[in-house]
Amino acid sequence: MSMVEAMLSELEDTSVLLSKFMDISKSKAYKKKELIPCIVEGDEDYSFYEPKVRPLLEMSLEKIISGGIDKAIEFLNVINESNYYSGSIFIIFLDSDFGLNLQNKLEDSRVFYLNKYSIENFYITDDFFCNILESLTKLEKERDSETGEISEDSDFIKVRNFILSERDNLLLLLEDYMICLRAIVTGESEIEFKSFKDILPKLVQDKNLINDNNELIIPNFKNIFDLEYLSQAEIGYVENNILDSKEYFSRVTSLDSYRGKELVFIAHRVLSLAKSTFHKKSDRINTKLKFKKQIKEEDFICDFTAYTEEPKGLRDFIENIKASYI
Repeated sequence: MSMVEAMLSELEDTSVLLSKFMDISKSKAYKKKELIPCIVEGDEDYSFYEPKVRPLLEMSLEKIISGGIDKAIEFLNVINESNYYSGSIFIIFLDSDFGLNLQNKLEDSRVFYLNKYSIENFYITDDFFCNILESLTKLEKERDSETGEISEDSDFIKVRNFILSERDNLLLLLEDYMICLRAIVTGESEIEFKSFKDILPKLVQDKNLINDNNELIIPNFKNIFDLEYLSQAEIGYVENNILDSKEYFSRVTSLDSYRGKELVFIAHRVLSLAKSTFHKKSDRINTKLKFKKQIKEEDFICDFTAYTEEPKGLRDFIENIKASYI
């Protein structure tokens, strides 16, 4: 039996994820600590992390797609149970989404847990939109002669305020989703919607979610918000383990807590709306709004990752990796 076969026999796992890691671990670059495997849930996650992590590590990264949180955690468990691989160097990046919060987080120095629900939450922040306007437009920035701050009457501030206002209007719908999700796992029946006129009548009409006393019918929410996979036992687990520690719902805004795909749609939508609104010179702004690159929804994450902020704790995490493994 070869050494590789012996390792596989010890681990009793021939998954694609493990096989890819083993192939990388045999490379000269890995053995010389010139390369670190970077395990992410998908290609878009790698597009987000790679330009932020590589300069901090000052070495090459090799992408491994895990295909999901469960696979990544399973891989980590197998590695840690191995006598040969337990001390191996790699990095696992995990979103802090609802599925992860149904499980026990593994405490491992090679795992970075995002402080937001997913990477998409970084494409909806105030700083993200300001960075885009700063880098991709030539909007006039008239400054106050005394404070040096950009004037509220400047084109830059007018367009920024327009974008943030439109974003906030759309986010009201997502905040209602979070309110409903909270109601599911807490059993609360008296809740207040953020966008009452838009949300509540539609829910009542389509799904009969409100009883005669205008209280929520909690069980009926499960099929609406894609939570049919949650059993009653799992909901109980959420109540006992998440709400008590306030890990999940302590992130009270949809900017941090809401699942990501819809956020990318909103980001694309408000930038496109700003472009169409201010494209022609009008009495609203003095200069025409023009972006230096195309705004395409299908490539949005890859195209605009450079304008997202660095995740909280990432720099310290990378420094710990370098000190412990490199």
